[in-house]
Amino acid sequence: MRNTLTVFAVAALLLGLVSCTIDNPVGAPLAPPQGVVSSSDAGGVYHPFQLPATSGLHKTVPVTATITAAGGGQIAFEHSEGAFSVKIVLTFGPGAVSKDMDLTMLADDQTLAATFGPDGTKFGTPGSLYFEAHGLDLSSVSNPADLVKRLHLLYFNQTTGLWEPISASGFSVDVATGTVICQKGVIEHFSRYGFGL
Repeated sequence: MRNTLTVFAVAALLLGLVSCTIDNPVGAPLAPPQGVVSSSDAGGVYHPFQLPATSGLHKTVPVTATITAAGGGQIAFEHSEGAFSVKIVLTFGPGAVSKDMDLTMLADDQTLAATFGPDGTKFGTPGSLYFEAHGLDLSSVSNPADLVKRLHLLYFNQTTGLWEPISASGFSVDVATGTVICQKGVIEHFSRYGFGL
């Protein structure tokens, strides 16, 4: 009996040590890999746009909403501060989920990205993502005249540690005002998504 208790105590201690080393607390967006080239123009590496340094999104808590199997639903987020603003709306139709469920969304505080959860959730029919941001600094983007043709909805692949482009349409860009809009991003599963080159 004493040996059994000792084994359980050691196992609990090891489990506690392992769980305390996780760097990504629940609800926090996963950090992108450091040192990544910031444009697909440099060898096929993608990266979302940086937010203005004054963005107060680090103070923002996750948004939650319930979607139903019968009616679908929507989760939305808006934030503005000075010249910067962001609006994110993710809409699901009927049958997207097999049972009613609570969803979360947390806007990134450094890049034009958001994390959706529960992580890994897959949908019977894809969600439609509307994403609008104003006040971004796009002055360092090469060839700004054709930016709208090069803009992508990006998915952060945790296995490879890289951002990958996925299906989206209805992009519009205004470099002078730092505006980026995506009318319809196709979200087939939950993870971290962003916009960039």
